[in-house]
Amino acid sequence: MSTLSRPVLSPVPGDVLYCDVDGTLVSDDNRLSSITSAEIHRFVEAGFGFSLATGRSYKSVERFLQELPITAPLVLCNGAYIYDPVSHSHVSTPIESQFVNAIVPVLLGIPGVWVYMDTSDRHMWVSHRESLTEPFVTDENLHPRVFSNIYDLSNRSQVLKIGVKITCDSESTKRQLQRVIGIITAHFARELHVCFSSDNYVELMAAGVSKWFGIQVSQSMKVRRDNRIFTIGDHFNDIEMISEADVGIAMANAVEEIKQAAMYSIGHVKNHAVAAFLKDCQQLSVSV
Repeated sequence: MSTLSRPVLSPVPGDVLYCDVDGTLVSDDNRLSSITSAEIHRFVEAGFGFSLATGRSYKSVERFLQELPITAPLVLCNGAYIYDPVSHSHVSTPIESQFVNAIVPVLLGIPGVWVYMDTSDRHMWVSHRESLTEPFVTDENLHPRVFSNIYDLSNRSQVLKIGVKITCDSESTKRQLQRVIGIITAHFARELHVCFSSDNYVELMAAGVSKWFGIQVSQSMKVRRDNRIFTIGDHFNDIEMISEADVGIAMANAVEEIKQAAMYSIGHVKNHAVAAFLKDCQQLSVSV
């Protein structure tokens, strides 16, 4: 469905867009293009609102904030941490430490997976070893890395999200992880929300936490709420915000479930689809 053929489904000044990051705003190279950044600036200057709704922690989006005009509190850690970069106020919904201590050692026991935990200011890979040298762990371009003992961490800090990265493509590893996730879901359904944020990432948050939950908190923190809420995403951790927003939009590279939940789709992340969409919105708002 074309955005230009359905004006009611395109944002107008006073509406806000919450945009996913990975697979939506940035591609595999983890870089925000100058084309997209420029269109977001023009979008906000024209009276639209813009913010991020991502599974990432604050530290891993901090560098983007120097390039983006944010008008609503950020939705981070899949909705577990909402942060206003202007007032520096925040709202956290952590996982209770007893569940962190019970679940993480089980996950660490699965061969071929790596576990990380997000707090409000850190993104940490957790390991039984004293040091980690895997490229995805030491790549400072993606996330700052801090290594910590799980029990010290969970007792001292609020863990907002537990993540699992599948590094082994073997079917046995995937089956074992699915079994563990099934057990976690069965035993902690009232305490935890489990979702896939990509084919190789599983993320756990406190029950009830999702990006849509975070968007509602973000709007409640504003002195004046935005008119309508638009969302763009591509993977399973976007499903609630795509289906519950006034208008949910899927990327062309989105999983099929997101496309089914969305009102319409736009282009592929590798073709600067968000930039093209924002440009169309501005042209449409002038012509109607």
